[in-house]
Amino acid sequence: MNRDYHLSFCKVCTNRKRNLENGIICSLTKKIADFQDNCPAYDFDKLEFQNYKKRFQDEISDKYTTKDIEKLIGVTSFEKPEFSRFSKYNSIEKTQNLVFKYNGFYGTIGIITILLIIVGLILTSNNDVFNLTGENIILLIFMLILLSICVFKLMEFTSKKKLKITINPNGIEYQNNNLSWNSIFDFGVLQINNNNTDASIILIGTITKGNVKIDLTDFNVNLEDFYNIIELNTKNVLQHRV
Repeated sequence: MNRDYHLSFCKVCTNRKRNLENGIICSLTKKIADFQDNCPAYDFDKLEFQNYKKRFQDEISDKYTTKDIEKLIGVTSFEKPEFSRFSKYNSIEKTQNLVFKYNGFYGTIGIITILLIIVGLILTSNNDVFNLTGENIILLIFMLILLSICVFKLMEFTSKKKLKITINPNGIEYQNNNLSWNSIFDFGVLQINNNNTDASIILIGTITKGNVKIDLTDFNVNLEDFYNIIELNTKNVLQHRV
């Protein structure tokens, strides 16, 4: 097992001890953890675990809200949807070894739309758009702005095209982050209450990585299914640590 998995035990174990050279070590062995699946000396520190949960809840209280009056003006709220038994991921067996990729459908549509607008503006212009008259200068500036947006979107699309989310028996791999199931203690959906956005974001509280956001926007998986996947794989862990 990797260091992240080991720390998901060590950080909430009464036998933990800090070392300047190695970080958290075991006070019993005076070494960093090297066990496979479970530590035989693990002694759950309920108070420290509650501290992690409190910090997570404090961030939610500070940054996100579910007050009705603030929902109306488009703030982001933290919600925990119901587990869906109608999801195609309704058992642990169906969640193993999955790879979700960035498909960029809406990004591609946006780029094409901007290019079509630019072409349309050129074709429908009564005068030569590149003649430097006052009217054409304004039109040219507008098209340059649109072109800049298009280039930015294209660069963003190219960089995100390589992104993928991998689900395996040990946890989640996302943007070079390995989140072990054992490290996750709470999670929910960031609901952006604004009709002008289609963002899909999961907020995950972890023992080893802090609070992690996974942006599912334009990935080939929806929020409900991804929520189901996390809940199924962390259910036994969370029950054990309540």
